[in-house]
Amino acid sequence: MDKKAKKAIINRLIWDIWEFMKKYGFEKLTNTQWEEQHRDAIALEKKYKGIGKPYEMLFRGMYDAVRSFYEEIGKNEGAHE
Repeated sequence: MDKKAKKAIINRLIWDIWEFMKKYGFEKLTNTQWEEQHRDAIALEKKYKGIGKPYEMLFRGMYDAVRSFYEEIGKNEGAHE
């Protein structure tokens, strides 16, 4: 894979994470929203796993940060884990 293709994949991954956060907003998530978010994350992880391990790991790291963001600011107040 050439440099341009790698850059395009990374740009898409960042865009997917942004769209993922926009979809769920920046407010408290219900249990149902947490479950839906988790399902969406699994689908995206599979997408990037199919492209290659480095992209899967980048997605996982970014998703973990997104999930931690919600947890740390208390947006899930008992709705997760």
